Amino acid sequence: MSMILVIDDEPQIRFLFREALESAGHVVLEAADGETGMRIVKERSPELVVTDILMPGKDGLELIPEIQAYAPQLPVIAISGGTYGGPLDVLKMARHFGARRTFWKPFRFKDVVSAINEELAA
Repeated sequence: MSMILVIDDEPQIRFLFREALESAGHVVLEAADGETGMRIVKERSPELVVTDILMPGKDGLELIPEIQAYAPQLPVIAISGGTYGGPLDVLKMARHFGARRTFWKPFRFKDVVSAINEELAA
């Protein structure tokens, strides 16, 4: 059982992650924005972070380098429904900033849960 932080401004996405991850035996923490997410990283020390990229306030592209500076060993998985390809490929940027895996929305939760379990086992 691992503690996983899910950061997404969409409540339904957080709910679906909670359902999928708790059924896989994990404890789930939630945040609706990057600033709250970073506070939880510092206060609760999750074992993995799943973050959306495009959020109001501190977005995932600001958050990922901040997490990497604070806890370089903490795995981050980035998700986004934003722009794909071209000069503003936000998930490519997320990988550059330190995200270990990335997924475009919509995705299959079983694929993300599988990636989470692989990262936790590594």
